[in-house]
Amino acid sequence: MGTTPRFVVGVDCGATSTKATAFEVLGDGSLKPLARVVCGPSNPASTDRVIGQANIMECLRKLAEETGLRCFDLVAFSAAGTGHGAWRNYYVEAVLNTGLADKVMVFEDYLVAHYACFEGRPGIVAISGTGSSAYGVDRDGTEVKVGGWGHLIDDGGSAWHAGKEGIKAALKYLDGRGPYTSLLGRLVQYLGLRDLGDVIVEVYGSKAPKTLIAGFAKYVVEEAVKGDVVAVNIIEEEAHEIVELLLAARKMLSDNELPLCVVGGFYEGARELLQPCLLKELSNHGIGGESLVEASLSLEEAAVKLSLSKS
Repeated sequence: MGTTPRFVVGVDCGATSTKATAFEVLGDGSLKPLARVVCGPSNPASTDRVIGQANIMECLRKLAEETGLRCFDLVAFSAAGTGHGAWRNYYVEAVLNTGLADKVMVFEDYLVAHYACFEGRPGIVAISGTGSSAYGVDRDGTEVKVGGWGHLIDDGGSAWHAGKEGIKAALKYLDGRGPYTSLLGRLVQYLGLRDLGDVIVEVYGSKAPKTLIAGFAKYVVEEAVKGDVVAVNIIEEEAHEIVELLLAARKMLSDNELPLCVVGGFYEGARELLQPCLLKELSNHGIGGESLVEASLSLEEAAVKLSLSKS
């Protein structure tokens, strides 16, 4: 057996941002946070390869500067679309070639999300970030994945979907095709519009339209908190989509006792609104609130611990 890495980094590669935390592995196996940074997006499905790699390196260099470390023993990535070798080298090459790490491990985001919730135990997790998916493992070790088809096809229950629905609702109100919503004013503010006709230029001319649209989810949440009916309805629909993911996975696993968990940036940002909606949706299906548990680890911490368990 090799020596346990001492200084490690967990990286959550998202379509909106890249979050990275440096840890020291203590003698009892626990992780002591040393520094955390947030940089630009690095999901290769929605971010230019060169830009994504640059954002990853920016995070690692900032962590190296803040911790005073020249090289980390291990960098563990949580990233979508890395299964079966797809895009895996994207992350490995971005780090090893710079000498900032001795070892790199890459895991699908849903595997890391599941570990963050259950630490290897059976259960079903829904990821509600820029995109969405669900992944479950039952007591026999059977695995199932639901959703994760991307924003051009699916991604209900995500920041991208909520942002898109919010923009659509604002423009329908502008056209007289939909009810009043304060989201129109927030759209003007968000895009910095002088002329409403410039929406097309701003959205379709964006170099990162997925990130741009997902970013509007924040305003949907804020207006829902204030009571805007249209925004509230969007949040309720996203909760419905998340529960659909969870229940589809539970049905495929044929285990009605598996605990459920939700993680991701959109969920965290809208928790105040989403959690009651999720509990109501689950109750409508005869599932008690005790089935919905909280994640015990951050995604960065889970990426590291999953890596250490595989080393």
